[in-house]
Amino acid sequence: MPKEETQFEPGQSGNPAGRPKGSRNRSTLALEAIFEGEAEALSRRAIQMALEGDGPAMKLCLDRLLSPRRHRSISFDLPVIESAADLP
Repeated sequence: MPKEETQFEPGQSGNPAGRPKGSRNRSTLALEAIFEGEAEALSRRAIQMALEGDGPAMKLCLDRLLSPRRHRSISFDLPVIESAADLP
């Protein structure tokens, strides 16, 4: 564990000159520029392909509509435990 005098102050960044909050990756910006104006046509085509029975297109559309479930609760009945002898 580092010594107390070398630790950062609470609320102080370890790299204050680092990437600004809200900045975006260059490759993401480039892809957005390429697809700008085409997103609606591509979306409509993907939906049309899904409606025609294209499995991967269907998966793409459904993945965009419904986010995957992260945690699923499971419920089941447990026997009544009154003493240690009731435990299996």
